[in-house]
Amino acid sequence: MFNKKNTMYSFFFKGLLTFLIATGLVLIPLSEQPKVEASTLGERAARLALDQVGQPYRYGGISPSTGFATGGLVYYVYSQNGVELPKTMTAQSRVGEFVSKSNLRPGDLVFFRSPTNSSVSHVGIYVGSGKFVASAPQTNGVVIRSLSTSYYSENYLGARRVTATTKGEQIVETAEKYLGTPYRFGATGPNSFDCSGLVQRVYAENGIRLPRTAASQSTVGTLVAPSQLKAGDLIFFKDTYKPGISHVGIYDGNGQIIHAWPNRGVITTSINNSYLRAHYAGIKRIVH
Repeated sequence: MFNKKNTMYSFFFKGLLTFLIATGLVLIPLSEQPKVEASTLGERAARLALDQVGQPYRYGGISPSTGFATGGLVYYVYSQNGVELPKTMTAQSRVGEFVSKSNLRPGDLVFFRSPTNSSVSHVGIYVGSGKFVASAPQTNGVVIRSLSTSYYSENYLGARRVTATTKGEQIVETAEKYLGTPYRFGATGPNSFDCSGLVQRVYAENGIRLPRTAASQSTVGTLVAPSQLKAGDLIFFKDTYKPGISHVGIYDGNGQIIHAWPNRGVITTSINNSYLRAHYAGIKRIVH
């Protein structure tokens, strides 16, 4: 199952939490908890997984409101990032691409076998520093575990890396590579951007032609309600430096927009930012 030929496919870290690990109940100091700077798909998945620590276990559960089954946690974390995965551990072990243990990155799925056979019996989301997040009935919910614990070390089965499976996620990944690029009014990249220039170039690199300005970009696509936001959607703002639609960003699927902002360049900003909320104008979906 795990070989290279078989290719398959909260905005802030919580404070001190009580975690169950293999030897019992342990209070992990904040300084020792994995810290994930979320920019890539995997890093966003790892951060969201960490946000679920303390949620209860529930057979078949796939959301914080119900609690999480083992595979349900993986399903939820990636679905919130615009990637639909199977809900069962066995099916999840066949998606993405094989990753060696020495090359694990945040967001990779780590699988473990039953001590009595080679079948998949457990899955977690790697969060860095040799640790992963998982939900299990034995721990009564979502906890952080260490790969070096003897049980997990002895029964480690393999790892898979989930890559973007939706067009919207591909657009986000394209936008992410321009983070830190300087702002320049009228620029369309690749060395500097204004807001609509960034959007136009990112979509063009994904085979989609868009108009040049934020106002004209707001006239294409399908209107989307805030509750239906998905990765790659365009969020528009009005009355910023001029009346009417005057700013645009790309939703990253995890509560942030990627946009080019004067004096700061291409950055990520929370959609709950007070200034942006005050100037919110609407959402358009270009890809489905």
